[in-house]
Amino acid sequence: TEQGSVLAFLPGQREIERTAERLAGNVAADTDIVRLYGQLDNKAQDAAIKPAPAGRRKVVLATSIAETSITIDGVRVVIDSGLSRLPRYEPASGLTRLETVR
Repeated sequence: TEQGSVLAFLPGQREIERTAERLAGNVAADTDIVRLYGQLDNKAQDAAIKPAPAGRRKVVLATSIAETSITIDGVRVVIDSGLSRLPRYEPASGLTRLETVR
């Protein structure tokens, strides 16, 4: 069993929330599940970036936007879903929408 925390990159908030719900109750008692995405307030983002307290581990579920801009002490495993959300302009509608891409 790997010791330390886990950082998993997911394409968006919906996937982060769904994954957190599925992990709840299915991780060891010493493991916290934390979310990290842009719409969270600063306090929640800071808590996600801080190292896990002594004797605890955490699973950080983050959007790929954080991939190049953060370092979280204590992370020993990084999982990348290989998916991200990118804006795509649709000329027919004149609107830009987010599309999940590899």
